[in-house]
Amino acid sequence: MDQKIMGAGVVSLLVGFALGNVTADRSPKMEDIRAALGAEMEAAGSAVDGMSASVQEQFAALGDRLGALEEQLGSGSDAMGAIGSRIDGLSEELRTTLSEQQAAVSDGISALGARIESAAAAAGSAAQGGSDSAEEVAEEMSPADPIEGGTDLRVGETAMLADGAMRAFLSRVTEDAARLSVGGEMIDLAVGRSGTVGDCEVTLNGTDGAVARLSATCGGSGGDAEDSASSEAEMSGDGTGVGEIALVGDGAARVFVSGIAADGSAARIAVNGIATQAVAVGERAEVGDEGCAVTVEAISGNRVSLGYACDS
Repeated sequence: MDQKIMGAGVVSLLVGFALGNVTADRSPKMEDIRAALGAEMEAAGSAVDGMSASVQEQFAALGDRLGALEEQLGSGSDAMGAIGSRIDGLSEELRTTLSEQQAAVSDGISALGARIESAAAAAGSAAQGGSDSAEEVAEEMSPADPIEGGTDLRVGETAMLADGAMRAFLSRVTEDAARLSVGGEMIDLAVGRSGTVGDCEVTLNGTDGAVARLSATCGGSGGDAEDSASSEAEMSGDGTGVGEIALVGDGAARVFVSGIAADGSAARIAVNGIATQAVAVGERAEVGDEGCAVTVEAISGNRVSLGYACDS
């Protein structure tokens, strides 16, 4: 019993000694560990602080970029708004311009219609169908009937005056004046006044509404009704009569006989057009630039013999 107690005591002493040694030996090592851990923790804290600052800086930079982007988006919206406003303004201007142009066209059409109606009322009944030139229009109209003191002519009519030597077309009549085309020349005459065209003289004796009374003399022509009837009776046989058209040179030239001088020495003709010229018997009227010409070969009564030749 005593030996067991003593053994236990010895063992206890040994264990206590061992524990003391262990405790004494390890105390410095724990301090080192704590010191090392403290250093590591401090380094880790510094790293974490650095990372936190970097993250904060990055977040701040990102915020700045987001702000700039928002500003750009805002300015883009303003620009789009300005573009939209400009488009709306241009559309309104275009609509206004088109409306004004349509109104102007409508007014122009209305004015033209009024002018046409006015001209139609002044001219009376118009000739039906079209024509290639003023000559053809005149040819389709019947000459006015000669009466004492001159020849009455309505607006739009053509008359052969001075024994057929003059062809007059009446285009306008007023209360005290008239406008007519004689031999391709447009002249205005007051009542009682005369105008000279070539070797002919035409006089406006008077007006009545849309009618003008004309008389004319060419050379020694008297221009009375009997002479006119005699001249009309002579318009037979070969040649081209006054107011007629001849195609000469196998159709190369179109000749309109406008009138004949009272003494039969010349004819007034228009070659490939409406401008007339006086051509004496034996003389020629040039056609184009190729050396070709229409020749007045002879005059018999109220008919003209025409020829066509080209220089070789």
